[in-house]
Amino acid sequence: MLRSAPIFLITVLVIACIKVGQTVNHESDKSETHDTIRYRPQRKVEFKGWNRWIVGGHYVTSSAANPLEMFSSKWNEQLINKEMKKIARLGMNGVKISLHEELYHLQGDFFLNKVDTLLSIAHIHGVSTMLVLCDSSGRSEIPSREDLKYELYSFKRFWPKSPYPGISSKRLRDFITAVFARFKSDPRILIWDLWERPSEDDLIDLALVFEIASGSNPTAPLTSSIDLSISTTHAVQAQQHLSDVISYHHSGGLPSLASLVKRFSAEGKATLCASYLTRSMNVTPVTALPIFKGNLTPSFTTGLIQGEASLTYTAASFFKPLGEEPYVWEHDVISANGVAHRYEEGLYIETLGLI
Repeated sequence: MLRSAPIFLITVLVIACIKVGQTVNHESDKSETHDTIRYRPQRKVEFKGWNRWIVGGHYVTSSAANPLEMFSSKWNEQLINKEMKKIARLGMNGVKISLHEELYHLQGDFFLNKVDTLLSIAHIHGVSTMLVLCDSSGRSEIPSREDLKYELYSFKRFWPKSPYPGISSKRLRDFITAVFARFKSDPRILIWDLWERPSEDDLIDLALVFEIASGSNPTAPLTSSIDLSISTTHAVQAQQHLSDVISYHHSGGLPSLASLVKRFSAEGKATLCASYLTRSMNVTPVTALPIFKGNLTPSFTTGLIQGEASLTYTAASFFKPLGEEPYVWEHDVISANGVAHRYEEGLYIETLGLI
């Protein structure tokens, strides 16, 4: 659990960095940004850790291709309840759920009410929730479903960046402020992933988001999940410095996963695996969870329930679509009929006795 002390966030990072006789805009010299993030005080909290081991996956309703659909045109409480029941029946006790700034901009409190409902449904089934607020890993523009070339078999073919590039800092601030005003003390939330895989260009906004979130004094820890395969050294340093918990993505083989766990566990903070599961490289719940179990590291599979988000495909198909759905899925765990895609994986998770 978190025990909070007074927060002294010295805002030496100013979105409009000031030079002598000149105000520098949002695209100011990045070296200044790195320095101000590096020396900006961390949130003064003591994180004691979770009271149980969390094993889960990245959840999107099977009928939705992305968070925008999940919380708008495809919103379906009955389906969420049915699928949470499947997740719990398999033996998983955690879900990672992505939100999107555009949803709050369009729906306001109506969107936050939906998040509240989803948290309640998950909680009823004994499932804790990791909320993701921003994500740089998707597409800058979502293609129309009428654009048939995107209906080919490809990983996250309709997954959007969040926020969309170019939105104002005010819109981003309003979104983060509203979410934390509503949910900062919510015990149903395991952890906040404020920004998944931020790019170098996202660092100023990353610091802004952490400043707002920290200032609300939330009870759950804050993190920004790292992906060493795409992140720069500066971005990783900023993420580690600002985060209460070090979280990371993995997309390689078992040796690299073990190395990653060892590396981040040595940093002196609690750790969490925000994304794993590459069956083509023999990284499955059966082979990976024993690595996480040693430190009771919470872990989330890249996909969870087979559906429109198209997480059965390899990440490479994001750039080069496949000709058909693979016989062995790359990332999803649960099939549409509610059983595990791979029998041995389902049996192993069930025997962990987490629920």
